[in-house]
Amino acid sequence: MKRIPVLLVGPRRWTDPARGSLETEADLQVVAEAADQAQAVAAVRAHRASVAVIDEECLGSDPVPALSALRHAHARTRVLVVTRDADDAYALEIVRSGGHGVIPEASLPSAAGKAVRAVAGGQVWLTRSQEGLILAALRQFDAAAITASSRIARGRATNRLGVGSLGS
Repeated sequence: MKRIPVLLVGPRRWTDPARGSLETEADLQVVAEAADQAQAVAAVRAHRASVAVIDEECLGSDPVPALSALRHAHARTRVLVVTRDADDAYALEIVRSGGHGVIPEASLPSAAGKAVRAVAGGQVWLTRSQEGLILAALRQFDAAAITASSRIARGRATNRLGVGSLGS
């Protein structure tokens, strides 16, 4: 059986219990641990982890550069962010920035294996309320995209009919 390589990035208060939980799973393997973003990037390059489980504090105040650095280290590594609380707006920011999910620290002992498998399999891991917020954001984006594309289509139709070119 092929095991999913996992990188843990953060303080020992949760990486030790998470390691213990993940190592009981036959299909998951913790290949490395890191304490900060710089170590995480190096570990992703060295171990080509499928999933990096990273503490929100390691991302800094702006998660975009940190998530980008991890993606550039190994494009196939998916990132699951550990948070102190289930802040819906922060979860949306993580997903918009290229993260693949958010898991509250308190949920790690019971849900780490499921979350890692889901993220490794191409899914996004969120709480129920975060799912609703992200779906609403996608609907808004979709509505804006439909409006923009219909304007473009109307513009093309108008130009094909020659309307707007008279009197120049």
